Amino acid sequence: IFQMPEYLFLVSVETLPVKRRCVFSSEPELAAFLIELENTLKHPSDVTAAHVPSPTYNLSEYFVQVWDTDFEDFVVLESFDQIHPKGKIHLRLRAAPPTSE
Repeated sequence: IFQMPEYLFLVSVETLPVKRRCVFSSEPELAAFLIELENTLKHPSDVTAAHVPSPTYNLSEYFVQVWDTDFEDFVVLESFDQIHPKGKIHLRLRAAPPTSE
């Protein structure tokens, strides 16, 4: 029996003060991974329920960034090769206002 790989990610969202621990299985391809990640995020967690209203996680509203150990920074997730069984993901709003420096 083929068993789908399992992933464990700590997900942070640009606009929220909480981090979500997500554990899920997915087909080994980027589109399937993102669908499973979104589905996992949509289930309210005990962590967020008590403090913050659970946001609607629509991944199309975000740049999905994954922690890159080589760069030691978050980089935009563009290929399945960037995904490891465990890691950190950051969701950055696409419609971010320009930052004034």
